[in-house]
Amino acid sequence: MQQHDRFMAARLYLCTDARRDTDDLAEFADAALAGGVDVIQLRDKGSEGERRFGPLEAGQALAALAVLRAACLRHGALLAVNDRADLASAAGAHVLHLGQDDIP
Repeated sequence: MQQHDRFMAARLYLCTDARRDTDDLAEFADAALAGGVDVIQLRDKGSEGERRFGPLEAGQALAALAVLRAACLRHGALLAVNDRADLASAAGAHVLHLGQDDIP
């Protein structure tokens, strides 16, 4: 099945932050994907981690995306990135989520 078709057939789409406050991103992603999540999106904006540690630096975001991508590959799920086309491309994401005011 093509990525577009997989995305259109997705039933459960999860947005998660990088989980810097709990340091359990890999375990969290595996549990969510094993529970039936079809698409997992990194969206750190407004998270507890952002409030405590500040915005994700590009390197931190890429590290988190590598963890999520590995989990997605293990579970046959799709990886999405919020706002950042550069990070989506660098991380090999399947989906880029852009809001109305975001520039790709």
